[in-house]
Amino acid sequence: MDPQERDERFPSAKVFCNPKLLTTLQNSPFRSSNDSKSLVDMELKMDPEDVLELFQSFPDEPSRDQYNEFVDMVFEPEASSKRLVRNATPMDFNLKPPSFLNRLQEPNEELTAFAIDLKMRWVSLCREFVFGADNEFAKRSSFIPLPFQFFVPGGRFRECFYWDTLWIVKGLIACDMLESAKAAVRNLFYLVSCIGFVPNGNRVYFLNRTQPPLLTEAVKVVYDAIDSASERVEWLEEAVPILDKESSWIHEKRSLSSHHPGKGFENRLLSLYYVSTHHARPESFAEDSLSLHRRQQRCTPSDDDSPSSVFQNLAAAAESGWDFSSRWFPSADERVVENTQICSIVPVCLNSILLKAEKDLSSFHELLANHLRPPPDELSDSYGEYVDKFADHKKHLELSSHYKQLATRREADMMDLLWDKGTGFWFDYDIKSSVHSSVVSCAGLMPLWAGCNEKKWTASDAKRLVAFVSDHSGLLQNGGLSCTTQVSKEQWDFPNSWPPLIDLVVEGMQRLGERFPTSQGRKIAQTIASRFLETAWRGWREDNVMHEKYDSRYKTGKMGVGGEYAPQVGFGWTNGSILRLLCDYAGTFNDIIAF
Repeated sequence: MDPQERDERFPSAKVFCNPKLLTTLQNSPFRSSNDSKSLVDMELKMDPEDVLELFQSFPDEPSRDQYNEFVDMVFEPEASSKRLVRNATPMDFNLKPPSFLNRLQEPNEELTAFAIDLKMRWVSLCREFVFGADNEFAKRSSFIPLPFQFFVPGGRFRECFYWDTLWIVKGLIACDMLESAKAAVRNLFYLVSCIGFVPNGNRVYFLNRTQPPLLTEAVKVVYDAIDSASERVEWLEEAVPILDKESSWIHEKRSLSSHHPGKGFENRLLSLYYVSTHHARPESFAEDSLSLHRRQQRCTPSDDDSPSSVFQNLAAAAESGWDFSSRWFPSADERVVENTQICSIVPVCLNSILLKAEKDLSSFHELLANHLRPPPDELSDSYGEYVDKFADHKKHLELSSHYKQLATRREADMMDLLWDKGTGFWFDYDIKSSVHSSVVSCAGLMPLWAGCNEKKWTASDAKRLVAFVSDHSGLLQNGGLSCTTQVSKEQWDFPNSWPPLIDLVVEGMQRLGERFPTSQGRKIAQTIASRFLETAWRGWREDNVMHEKYDSRYKTGKMGVGGEYAPQVGFGWTNGSILRLLCDYAGTFNDIIAF
C-alpha cells in the first residue's frame, strides 16, 4: 500500500511508520527494550497528529530524561495496552478429545493427554477485538481490527499472521473446530476486501508487504473439511472472488519480468518476493539500521549498499517468511543478514505456492461452473434467470481455463529454471549469477506438494529424488528435517526444524509415494513425521512448552535458536502442524510413546 494512502486510512501509521521518529526512538541507547517490536506494538496516549506536533520540538539527540519523558507522555505502558484486544474462548471449543483419536486401534493415555493439551492451547491463543477500526483506541494503535475471532502465534507475536493462519486452520480442523477455522480464514478475506491483499499481519507497519500467499490453500483445507455438498459450494462462492482478487494483486506486484526487465524473463511466468520501501522495518528498526551500517562498512561499495536496496531486501526476506536464511545470501562465504539479496532470487517456495493456488483456483471455478450450469428445462420457467445462470457458468469456465493456462506456464518455467535433473531436486535461481543457488533447503521439496510436473514424472525420477533426500541432501536429521544444510547465525538455516515445512514436505512425499509406490515416498514421509512428532512430544513432556522451531539434530525437543529475536513458545503453527500430522500418523506416534 502506498504510504500516503496508508496514513490516510490508518492514522496511527503516521507515528508507527514515521522514519524520523523511529530513528530517534528506536536507535536510541536509552530505549528500554532490545526488541524494536515492543515500541510499535504499544498504544498511543494521544491522537497521532498530537504526537507529531509534540515530536517537532523534540531534540534529535535527547538526553535520557528527555527520552523517557517523551516515551512516557506518548505511549501507554505495555501492560495496560490491552483496551482494543481481549482474550477469548473459541466459539466452538469444547473439552472433548479430538476425534482423530477414535481411529486408534489401541488408545494411549499419554497420546490423548498430549492431543487434549494442544487443543486446550487454542484458548490461550484466541483473541477478539473489542472495538472496530473507527474507535478512538483503534486509531491510536498499530493494530488493524479484524471482524472475527483470531489466533496469535504466541510469545512476542500478538497479532494475526498471514501464513501462520494455514497451520492454525489445520490444527483447528483436527480438533473438530471448523467454525473457528472458517473465522480465521474470513479475517483474511476481510483484509483482501479492504486492502487488496493480505498483509504480513494485521498491523499498520505490515501494509507494504504480504507473506507466502497461502490463502487459497487455507480455503481448500476448509473446503475439504465441510461435509455438506451445498455448504461446500457456498464456501467457494464466498471465497473465490477474494482469491481472484489476491491472485491479480500478486501477478501485478510480484512478477519476475516486471522487476527484472530486459533480462530474458519477459515470457516467464515466475514470481519473486519484493517490497518497495526506503526505510527500515518499524518492528525491526534498530536491527535493520545496524544491518545497513554493517553493509556500508564493506570495502567495495556498490548499488546494493544503498539504504533503499538494503531495506528492500530485508523487508522482502520478511515477506518470504524465511527471515533470515542462507537462501538469500549470494555468497557462501558471506552468510550474514546484511548480505540478503532476495530481490534477485527466484524462490522455489513462492512459485510452488502459486502453482498449487492456480491449479486449485482452476478447479474451484470449474466446480462453480458445473454448479451453475442451468438444466434445459429451466428455459421455459424463467428465461431471465436462465440467461444469468448461463452467463455465470460461462464466466467460471473461462476463469478455470485461465488459471489452468497460468499453472501450465508456471510449471514449465519451474522445471526449466529451477529443477535439477541430476538430483530430481528444485533449487532457487540466482538472477545476477544466472545459476542455481547452491543451498539445499526444504523449499526444494515444495514442488512435490504443489504437484509440479507430476504427470510427466517417472518412477526412476521419484526414486532418485527420494534417495537424494534420504541419503545425500543432509536435510534428514534425528528430529525430522533441517530447513537448510547451511550453517549460519540465522534462524532459517541448519540445524533448525520448522513445523510448517515438515507438514508440507510430508504431504509432498505422501503424494509422491501414492503415485509411485516403489519410490519409498510414503516411507520417508512417515520417517520425517514420526521423528518430528517424537521430538515435539518429548519437549512438551519435559518442559510443557511448544516451540516455534526445534533443533533438528536431537529427538529431545530442544528448541531452535538464531535470528533477530529470542526463541518463542506458544506456538500456533507448531500446535497446528502437530495436530494435522497426528491425524495421519497417530498410530506411528503411539508406537513412539510405547517405546
